[in-house]
Formats: sequence, C-alpha cells, structure tokens
Amino acid sequence: MNSQNKPQLIVWGGFWNNRTDPLRIEELNSHASVTCYFLSQALSEHFDVLQISGFDSVEAALDYPNAIGVLSCFQAGFTRLKERSPNVFSKLRTAFPGQLASVIDFVSFRRYVEDHFFTVLPPVASFKEKIKRFCSGARVHHMGWSAAPEYCYPELGTTTTVFLDHGNYGGADFTSLYVGALRGLLLDPEVPKFKAFFQGNNGIEELELGSNWFNETYDRAAKVCWLDLLAIYRICAVFCITHRESAGLGAIEAAMCGSKLIVPSDGAPFINELLLREPLDYSLADCNETSLRTALKQAILDVDERRVQRHRLLATSNSWAEAAKRIASSDFTHK
Repeated sequence: MNSQNKPQLIVWGGFWNNRTDPLRIEELNSHASVTCYFLSQALSEHFDVLQISGFDSVEAALDYPNAIGVLSCFQAGFTRLKERSPNVFSKLRTAFPGQLASVIDFVSFRRYVEDHFFTVLPPVASFKEKIKRFCSGARVHHMGWSAAPEYCYPELGTTTTVFLDHGNYGGADFTSLYVGALRGLLLDPEVPKFKAFFQGNNGIEELELGSNWFNETYDRAAKVCWLDLLAIYRICAVFCITHRESAGLGAIEAAMCGSKLIVPSDGAPFINELLLREPLDYSLADCNETSLRTALKQAILDVDERRVQRHRLLATSNSWAEAAKRIASSDFTHK
C-alpha cells in the first residue's frame, strides 16, 4: 500500500530533549528509544508513520492535523507531559484532533490523561484489574512483550557466558547474591569453565569473581548503547534478573538470543507471571544464594539448548511486528 493511502500516525519517543529528527539504531540506549525505533518500523506496514524523537518536541504534532493520533513510547507519556508541561498538554488536548495513547508496563489506580494504553502485560479478567482500568480513564489494549528477532539470535562460543542485568534504580538489588552464587560454582568440579559479565555504571564489564564486590546504586543516566547490549546478549547463555522488573525488555531480548532466564522469587517472581509462559526457558529460584547457585549450575549445564530456545520463541507473538498488528487492529486507530 502506498504511504499516501495509509492513515498518518505519530510515534513519539526516544530522548528527554527537544530533538525531532528520526532515531538511528546506533544511538538507542533506553526502553523508550528502542520501543520507538522498532515500533515505528513495524507500524509503517499499517500507517504513514511520523516520528517525534524528543519528549520536549511533542508540540510538533500540531503540524499534522490529519494524523489519527500520537502514540507515546515514553511510559504514560501524556500523563507525564501534563505534570511537566501543563500548557503544552492543554494545547495538544485542545487543538490536536487525533487520539492520545501511551505504551505502559502496567495500569495502576492512578488517574491518567491518555485516551488509550498499550500494555506489555496481557489483560487479567479480575475485579481488581477492572477497577484499575476504570480508574485509569483510558481504554487498555494488550500490545505484548516484544523483541527484534533480526537482532536477537545466538552466537555460540567455546566458553559459557553468564550476564547479570543492571542493578535496580532504587530499592532492593540482588546482584551481590548472584556474585556469591557464581563464586561458589568456581569450586564445583561438575561446572565447566564460564565467564560472567555485568552492566554497571561504567557500562558492560567482566565480573572478576576473585575480587571483592562493592554494591553500587545503579545510575539511570549511565546508559549503554543498545547494540552493545545485544552483542553481549547474543553470546550469553544465562541472563540473570537482579531486581523486580515492570516489563523487562532486556529479558525478552536475551531469551530470543537463546539465553535461559534466572528469575528470583520472594513469594512473587521478579518478572510478572503473566509473561513467564511457554516456550520461554526460565528457572525460578528463591531469592537466596543457595537457590540461585543451584539454578545457575543447571543453566550452565544446559547450554546446548540455546538454538532450540530461540526457534521456539520465533514461533510465538513476541515481536514488534505482532505488537504493531495489535495496535493497528485496536479502536485507537479509528479517528
């Protein structure tokens, strides 16, 4: 279909500045930028996509009065816009004729300003969830937990690689438990040689298991290039969740690269159980060093399953193309 025959859709996301030029893959370094880049590509099958890449440039949407709507890849972007720049939001709400939507990890009891939400989590038919959706004020649609299969694939090496995801931005972080568990595996004669890497404030570093580990508060501004992250995901056989995740973009990307996920649980898994579905290969472990060591050992011994894991996930709906189809079929697209 010629782009002139497709409805216009504005996709808003990327960086917290006033830029307007389209995102380039080599500069992606956040959930919002990755989501905006790949959703823009996937949605172009259904729409004439216009991209606004800076949070502070959304007023440019007023230049496109024929657009059916604006889809924010910033979490609850329009609610945040109203809080940060109420005059800009008021102008958009008054003068922009299309609908306002945001991608969001989950819906709370908060009163939002969006017309529509697209969630990573599938809907739950519970009374609590119905009340949350009523309070939010937005129509809630399932978008899905998505990765880019053209970039997410395994590269097999001779040494097993374990990767520890970045620490928590605030609150409980359990990286130190993993470090202790991995140190214990060095002394286990049944465990073959392995390497471990982690994402910290200085980027991606190899973990020196013979050295002391100093807990650090992970700095949200300590960005790592997405392409660099994918390079490590492709070689890692085991991906370790270090804190409670709301969506876990890195986790689904690593899983599509063939990694087994280690998911701690303190009564509830650190990734929502609605996302932990077959054929995802994961291991639940109690949030203590002994349980994590057991899970890590089994994962290291099962590294031959990496290609099988990826092929199973490719047969599922965990892609940006499937997310775009769900968005295109929703009533958000009807102006």
